[in-house]
Amino acid sequence: ENAMNKAEAKYHNTSLKMYEALFKLLKEKEFSDITIKELCDLANINRSTFYSHFDNMYELLREGEEYIIQKFVSSFDQSILFMDLPNNTNQEYLLKHFIHPYLIFIKNNMFIFKVFVENLKTFNTDIYYNRLLKYVLTPALTKKGITDKKQINYISKFYLTGMTSIIMEWINNSCSDDIEYISKVILICNSNTFM
Repeated sequence: ENAMNKAEAKYHNTSLKMYEALFKLLKEKEFSDITIKELCDLANINRSTFYSHFDNMYELLREGEEYIIQKFVSSFDQSILFMDLPNNTNQEYLLKHFIHPYLIFIKNNMFIFKVFVENLKTFNTDIYYNRLLKYVLTPALTKKGITDKKQINYISKFYLTGMTSIIMEWINNSCSDDIEYISKVILICNSNTFM
């Protein structure tokens, strides 16, 4: 059994090396221009190792994306993720359960987040946007009395673009402003949109 665990760990670590290499290459070029050879060279693995993990580059991209999403989701308190937000949701609650874990994840994964945002077309972001719209933004806006689906979509786009701009500015400054400070900025923006 121990040998099996070691083999699984080795397999997993090799996958991580390939995800990392892919994200580095995406910083430099379009996904369609990345070859398996250059990925293998950067990850320091041979071609047969690549094919023992993935059928093609597209599969690597999807699994790499899924890995990041899982890592992101697991940075939140799982017990509150799929609950309805309490009606008396206050700023303390938002900070503790959503904003702080979000900012800590980004600070620890600056490079990956930046690559993700700069390659929105490559990653399947519509899927994540629709999930966010359905489970977070629509319920939050509905609580404020906004029920028009088209309005909710516009407001959500405005909100997410603004949030992304704040985060990218923070990353461009190497996340040097502390999390409390950025949280306050986000809360000021939130209070004008959601609270």
